Amino acid sequence: MRRQSQFPLTFTLKVRNERRNIKNNVFSELQLLFAEAKWVRNSLISQLNSGRKISEFSYKDFKSVVHYDKDKNEIISEVKQLKTSMRDEVVIEVKNNIRALSALKNTGKAIGRLKFESDHKRIHLRQYKVTHEITG
Repeated sequence: MRRQSQFPLTFTLKVRNERRNIKNNVFSELQLLFAEAKWVRNSLISQLNSGRKISEFSYKDFKSVVHYDKDKNEIISEVKQLKTSMRDEVVIEVKNNIRALSALKNTGKAIGRLKFESDHKRIHLRQYKVTHEITG
């Protein structure tokens, strides 16, 4: 009975680049969070292209990632802002994308490979008051 009265909610939030956010480094931390999510996703896709199976991956594989700058120089960065549950959600999202492409291929649709992202636009937050908290 309890679950029947519940329904899922999804919130889309927009963070404005205001003085108070710049002063508290909120905006730069959020930019780094989304950049790290992009790095994890692109690193996973590049490792998939090298021949590893999707079932072998977990969030633990992405404590540090390889990404490239504008001149295509390799940079190895440690993932600090993106917490483990968020990293896990990025890995799960890629796994779901692979499953969806596989299902489309089985129905006879022409599909391509999973492509790299130029920017990451969403992060799934599962643990309220651990990964996020809404105030005000």
